[in-house]
Amino acid sequence: LKDLADYLPASLATIVSYFSAEVTRGVWKPVFMNGTDWPSPAANLSNVEEQIKKILAATGV
Repeated sequence: LKDLADYLPASLATIVSYFSAEVTRGVWKPVFMNGTDWPSPAANLSNVEEQIKKILAATGV
């Protein structure tokens, strides 16, 4: 678990940064599947980012 905590922050930061940039640029448009709109990740992105920060702070990274 400690090894994972060593490498995870850099990976997560890159992933979160990428998705933030994509959402901000408006690259993700509404997608239709069986007549149902998929929700945009923009609404949940800040919540997920806060949870990741809390987890990383709790692990002491």
